[in-house]
Amino acid sequence: MTRISTSVNTRRRRKRILQISRGFFGNKSRLFRYAKDSIIRAKKYSYRDRKKRRSVYRRS
Repeated sequence: MTRISTSVNTRRRRKRILQISRGFFGNKSRLFRYAKDSIIRAKKYSYRDRKKRRSVYRRS
């Protein structure tokens, strides 16, 4: 049995990450390594701030 090449899946995964990070500043939109980190951080902030937005609505 031959070994399976994972290059197709890797390329697809990296392309998806770079697609999501379009519009980020500098290397964060160009290099997979930095794009991945910035997306993880952005998702953390978006999750946190969705909760925070509700408290802002309740405050006013």
